[in-house]
Amino acid sequence: MRKIFLDCGAHKATSIKKFREEYPNADDYEIISFECNPRFTETLQSIDRITFHNKAAWIEDGTQNFYIGHAASSSLIYGKTRGNLDFDNPITVESIDLSRWVTENFSRDDY
Repeated sequence: MRKIFLDCGAHKATSIKKFREEYPNADDYEIISFECNPRFTETLQSIDRITFHNKAAWIEDGTQNFYIGHAASSSLIYGKTRGNLDFDNPITVESIDLSRWVTENFSRDDY
């Protein structure tokens, strides 16, 4: 059976690190991460044994406005009230229709 850890919004890989440290048999899992914040691209590209997609997990394929805040916060959601996001200076990021992607890349037997 194929085992997958899917991380949508991988940030700076905190979830990946925690999963590998604390989850039994973590080495049996494929790790697939999505993150579109350019602040974290280099970090995620340097992690061994993950498949990294530099895209936003979203509801459609295309491009989206992406809002970056102070420190490490960011969001696709315009008007989000947490994170001190800069709504005046969005960047454009590539997005993927996550539902479609999961349907095309996984089977019912996957865990």
